[in-house]
Amino acid sequence: MRIAMISDIHSNFEAFGRCMEDIEQSGVDRVVNLGDAIGYGPQPEEVLDLLEKKCIPNILGNHELAVLDKKYRGDFSTQALRSLEQTLKYLTSTSMRYLKSLPLCRELEGALMVHGCPPDSPTNYLNHMSFSEIKETFT
Repeated sequence: MRIAMISDIHSNFEAFGRCMEDIEQSGVDRVVNLGDAIGYGPQPEEVLDLLEKKCIPNILGNHELAVLDKKYRGDFSTQALRSLEQTLKYLTSTSMRYLKSLPLCRELEGALMVHGCPPDSPTNYLNHMSFSEIKETFT
């Protein structure tokens, strides 16, 4: 099975559409989004609508998490916080319900899919971990 993994669309509907065109021409069997569909860009609703319309499984990224829970906004830059405020203005109640339904991770074809660090952290990243922490995570 060929799986296209996408991530960090960040509300850029035009780029997302181009990626989907390329993916559709490449003959993959499934597409999965690894989080951060929203944030920064101006079209979160359109991105979320296309994910749903194409039945693309999605997981919770740190931007979705920060939209849903203010306590996760502490590590965001000033620019990211400003864009998050704009994103909140664009999201409908339907989209908020959709975001609340997203899992922290997914297993597909025996692979664990996460936004950040396994097993299920959308806010922790391998490049912020020591070698011993990484080793412990994967053993």
